[in-house]
Amino acid sequence: MRPNGANSSPLTPLGFLQRTATVYGDRPSVVYHRTVFTWSQTRHRCLRLASSLSSLGISRGDVVSVLAPNVPAMYEMHFGVPMSGAILNTINLRLDARTISVLLHHSDSKLVFVDPLSLPLLRDALRLLPRSHQPPRVVPIEDPYEENAKSSDLSAAGCGLTYEKLIEMGDPEFKWVRPKSEWDPMVLNYTSGTTSAPKGVVHCHRGLYVVTVDSLIDWSVSKRPVYLWTLPMFHANGWSYPWGIAAAGGTNVCLRRFDAATIYAALATHRVTHMCGAPVVLNMLANAPASARKPLSGPVQILTGGAPPPAAVLHRVEALGFSVGHGATVVSAGFGSYFLGMSETVANDFNEANTKVDTKEPSLGWMVAFLFIVSFIGLFSVVPMRKITDWSLNHLLSGNKSRISSSNPLALVFCGPFRWFYTADENCGFKAFPTLGLEAYK
Repeated sequence: MRPNGANSSPLTPLGFLQRTATVYGDRPSVVYHRTVFTWSQTRHRCLRLASSLSSLGISRGDVVSVLAPNVPAMYEMHFGVPMSGAILNTINLRLDARTISVLLHHSDSKLVFVDPLSLPLLRDALRLLPRSHQPPRVVPIEDPYEENAKSSDLSAAGCGLTYEKLIEMGDPEFKWVRPKSEWDPMVLNYTSGTTSAPKGVVHCHRGLYVVTVDSLIDWSVSKRPVYLWTLPMFHANGWSYPWGIAAAGGTNVCLRRFDAATIYAALATHRVTHMCGAPVVLNMLANAPASARKPLSGPVQILTGGAPPPAAVLHRVEALGFSVGHGATVVSAGFGSYFLGMSETVANDFNEANTKVDTKEPSLGWMVAFLFIVSFIGLFSVVPMRKITDWSLNHLLSGNKSRISSSNPLALVFCGPFRWFYTADENCGFKAFPTLGLEAYK
């Protein structure tokens, strides 16, 4: 029996929203200050956004960028933008104007949603675009809780169009644009370029679906969690949890900015069960003054990444009632995903002389072995060796399947017979996860 419309549907994390709106329609989905949306409302808002984008001429394969912190609009765009068939590109707020200009130029972004506090930064970036490049349309995002965001300025910046006006214009029953194939691109991300020129990666619907499900299983996320957004959604799409919390029917508590007092207040007010953040967030919680701390209503799961937090910080955080997990890196492919790192929990009887750490597979040893095997296979695989002299984002997004590589041995680590990744300056022939080098824009 072969796949057909009756027995096969492209995997996509966008489907989580439909299910959750049906099962948990009247439960809170997004909380931001005094604003509370239900899952039914969030679904309708995302469909309205997709409808309005389509009416503006945004179509399948177009790139839509967003420059915003963790506000409800940022969450909704993780569904609404790809529901229009477009590719979502979240931009790091901490980048300078020149780098943002490079990303907008390279991605050929058609439209940019921008937070009011980032409007000056975006204006500077647009001025740096080449004269021959058509600048993207700018749509400001309102925030009624931000004093520095005047509605008149926002309306002028968007030529009379704002995010909420798009929501009002849209059709809540819009028939969203489903992917023709689960390999179709859904998200375009870029590195910050701190160690070299920024590099990008295009994620397909299938890859994001599998990573999202794997993330929920690996972290043992239960039904209806309450998730506090201390991890920026522009950072690797919030480690897939915009879609993951929807899949679990949870509640997203959004924070534009935070300090220790803000986090503790949100934990107590909303009875938060899960949160993610860099080790600096753990340090913030561990060293908060007594006046900022509030007792936790229950255990709070924290997932951190990057460099493992110091043992002393882990001890203090665990003593406060937090349970810390660590996932160093997520490697995702079109057919699966691997958490390359360690999940750590510190025992209650922890002390500096006797640290007990429960390490779940895949451990660091498995990570090294995995990379060694893939490297070995890649180096001895038969791959045509020729340099790329001219390429474009459209070439990669179109899924060109020519088997092209370079003579850089490190590039072959992920360019073997599996062809999981494109790397910085070569096309390995697999369209799900290209990595785009921006050396041409140095």
